[in-house]
Amino acid sequence: MADYDGEGNILGSIRPTIQVIIAILTGLLVACSQTAYVDRNGERQNANTLNLFERVVEYDIDLGLVSSPPGCTAVGAVSIAPPTHTEIDVYDLIRRSLLAQTRTNFPDMEIFEVAADEKQAIFDAQIQGCPFLLIADLITRDEAYLLIWSRKQISLTVRLIRLEDNQLLWSAHHTASRSEGGLPLSPFGAVTTIFLTKDFAEDKDIMPSIIDDAMRRIFTTFPVQALTRKMIDIRLDLSPILHHLVNKRSYHLDFA
Repeated sequence: MADYDGEGNILGSIRPTIQVIIAILTGLLVACSQTAYVDRNGERQNANTLNLFERVVEYDIDLGLVSSPPGCTAVGAVSIAPPTHTEIDVYDLIRRSLLAQTRTNFPDMEIFEVAADEKQAIFDAQIQGCPFLLIADLITRDEAYLLIWSRKQISLTVRLIRLEDNQLLWSAHHTASRSEGGLPLSPFGAVTTIFLTKDFAEDKDIMPSIIDDAMRRIFTTFPVQALTRKMIDIRLDLSPILHHLVNKRSYHLDFA
């Protein structure tokens, strides 16, 4: 469909342009909905090869942890950087989410809840004879509001430490965010966008949900889950070879 000026000259096609924009936005939404898990030791994927819009979870694993999972683990400590008074509420949300994800993913693990302060948590764990400490680090937290666009974002790292020798056995990092708003295309759209963006910025339930999303993705890389995913990847990589061997075996059986 084309537009014309007063003299009948074609100004341009609107519908194809809109279709192209919709296609591009749809592609971006699909890309943003994917999560890539990157082994920082280079065993899985190089972060530089990832889609710019993909969610990324980076992790490190001590292979000894896979063969010997932790027993009693002290959970609940949260390290905040930089520590400010305004982070107290987020501090508590992270700690609760850390505990919830640990209990959900490892119902048989002996979990000892410790003080939120890292130094006190180490002391409490040692008193209880708990050899492992699970701690969350708040790297950054950002909330932006620009009238027609708003975003909430948090960046977390979770670490599992063996207290006996202060050995880092597992760590994973992820930045999770949500946003609302955009460039309005009409006066009505502008009013709607301003309203939705303001409502999003003032919603106190969004940040807890973002923290839970981040924790859930982070715990997907914990040694047990990560090992399962690696085995699936290996099985997929070897499937053509296995298929060939099965066919070759069948061939020999036919002539036996």
